[in-house]
Amino acid sequence: MQRRAFAALSLMMIAARAHAVAGVTAAESRAVEAVVRGQLDAFSRDDAEAAFAFAAAGIRARFGTAARFMEMVRAGYAVVIRPRTTVFLKPTREERAILQAVQFVDAQGETWLATYALIREANAGWRIAGVHLMPGSQRVT
Repeated sequence: MQRRAFAALSLMMIAARAHAVAGVTAAESRAVEAVVRGQLDAFSRDDAEAAFAFAAAGIRARFGTAARFMEMVRAGYAVVIRPRTTVFLKPTREERAILQAVQFVDAQGETWLATYALIREANAGWRIAGVHLMPGSQRVT
C-alpha cells in the first residue's frame, strides 16, 4: 500500500514538474512584456483609450468605458501611471494565462510588485485580464 502511494505521489510530482518545465517561450515573453509596456506607456501619456485597449474583453465589459477604467486605475493602481522605475521579472505560465511580475518604485521611493495576468484572445493577441498589486518591503531613496 505504501509503495503504491509513493508511486502515485512520484508520478504526480513528475507531472507537476513537466507542467512547470513547459514555461513561457521567448516569443511569448516578448509579447506579454510589449503589452504591459504598451499599457504603461499609455498611462504615462494619460491616454485612457490606448490603455483600455490593452485590457481583456472581460475587463472592458466590466468597466464599459476608458474613463471608468482610468478612474479605477488612479484610485487603486496609481503607481503604474508614472512610476520612477519599472523592472520586468521572468514571466510564468498559469493554466491558460501568463503571469508577468513587474517591480515598480513610485515617486516617493516606495516599492511595489504587480502581477499581471495576460490571456490570449482570438483576433486580439495577448491582453491584460487582471493585475494584483502589493506594496513591497523596501524604500528606495
